Amino acid sequence: MSKKNKIIRISLIVFFSLLLIVGLIIFIIHKKNENNKPTVIPSDEPEIPEIKEDFNTASFKLIKKYSEYINFDNINNEIYYHDNNNYKYIVGSFGKIYDSPILDNTENNYTYNKYGNYKIEYDENEEKYLFINTKNETISDLYLHITPICHKEDDKDCEYFILQTDEYSYFIYDLYTEEITAELTNMSKIDGDLIKNKDYIPACKYTDDKHKNEACGLIDYKGNIIIDYTYDYIKEITSNTYIVYKNKKVGLINSKNEILVQIDNDNYNDSDNYIMFTKNKTLSVFTKTGKKIVDYTIPIEPNGSCDTYEDEAGYSFEETNNQLYITTFPECSFEDTLSTYNESQTNKYLKTYLITNKKLEKIVNNRLHPLFEYDSKTNKYNLKYFYTENIKDKKITFTIYDLDLYEYYKFTPKYNDSINNYYINSTETNKNYYRIQINNSGDKPTYFYIDLLNSREITEKDALYKYLDNGYGFIDDYKSIRVYKNNELIKEFKDSYTYVGGYYFINGKSIYELSFEK
Repeated sequence: MSKKNKIIRISLIVFFSLLLIVGLIIFIIHKKNENNKPTVIPSDEPEIPEIKEDFNTASFKLIKKYSEYINFDNINNEIYYHDNNNYKYIVGSFGKIYDSPILDNTENNYTYNKYGNYKIEYDENEEKYLFINTKNETISDLYLHITPICHKEDDKDCEYFILQTDEYSYFIYDLYTEEITAELTNMSKIDGDLIKNKDYIPACKYTDDKHKNEACGLIDYKGNIIIDYTYDYIKEITSNTYIVYKNKKVGLINSKNEILVQIDNDNYNDSDNYIMFTKNKTLSVFTKTGKKIVDYTIPIEPNGSCDTYEDEAGYSFEETNNQLYITTFPECSFEDTLSTYNESQTNKYLKTYLITNKKLEKIVNNRLHPLFEYDSKTNKYNLKYFYTENIKDKKITFTIYDLDLYEYYKFTPKYNDSINNYYINSTETNKNYYRIQINNSGDKPTYFYIDLLNSREITEKDALYKYLDNGYGFIDDYKSIRVYKNNELIKEFKDSYTYVGGYYFINGKSIYELSFEK
């Protein structure tokens, strides 16, 4: 092959290689652009049904009346009641009423609780408990009490029963081997129910024959002593850490009896992931494994016992998403939401702290109140915001903070007369809508509605309006039901009703159907 042909061949190879590379680049860019197309997020706004038929008025018609009060389960969308024997009967589901009540066999309608192949029953004649092995139908002796030991919440497949034979004696029964693994006497307490550690269990026993003095430690499920009975109190915190009291002081140890937090604190509180210890009017924060997050640098002013937190005044706390919020205040008046302090910028006891598992992240020089949203699907209240209130010239201003404790919205409701107290709660129609009830010297409270997602005041109709499938709607303002055609009020019912789906509402012991008429 001549030198000229070689050059031509190499040139062609290079040319086509470059074409291939350019083509690949164009293909990758095209795919990337396709992937970067904005995702269409469905709107939270309800779909508005079309009104296909005109009606002039509406009325409630009685459908069913029962001898017991009717309730509505938001989680399972069930309409139900309990009879005199506490049996649950389902009378309908969301938007549907059954011809006759159905006994709910899934609920604990009986005198026993079931754990795997075992069930615990109560003998009303003997006033004692027994357990039955449903696999072989064997029945146990009678016991003063039977406590299951489970390692997960809501776990019914447990491993042991604690059987109390008399006031001071216990057996530990293995559900798998069907044998008694330990016989314990002169005991004052053995922890049961939810025990995270699969090997050890906290226990306390009496140290004298008169059963007045007790000491606590850690045992295994065969009754062997793991940590000697030397503490005044012991409580499991994690699968390997324990709160202990000794000589009226509290600290944290592990299952090897190694001290993680010195036993010299005055008191403690714990949340999902943190423990707060107090000592000499200061507060510290540790993880539940004993890692120190905040040394004793948060000042508190204890003043006896608060209703909200048992043995400690001067601070409250909330936790969500592994973030701990501690609010300190100079007096034990947590329920008094109008306790505002002009010296908030200088009072060392009036602050809110944001703490993560790494450090103290932020301090706000004010007392922040938690603001929850109600989740009807789980029937729980979730921490969503914080707020403060400030009263000046008989007017109140609410300042809303996000969960990073940044201020982003202020709202001053317009009302007549001075304020006595107020309430704030989320609505059921939208998680970001909140209702503020202002009570003053007048007979009737004043209501305001705010949209915290968009930082604005909204009307009652915007906040509470619900659509029926015929295009008409209603507002339940907790005092009455008002029915609308578009923006026109066509009927108001003064009594209080609860909406249970479709066209059905419940009131006391009765179920009503909302019907429309020309």
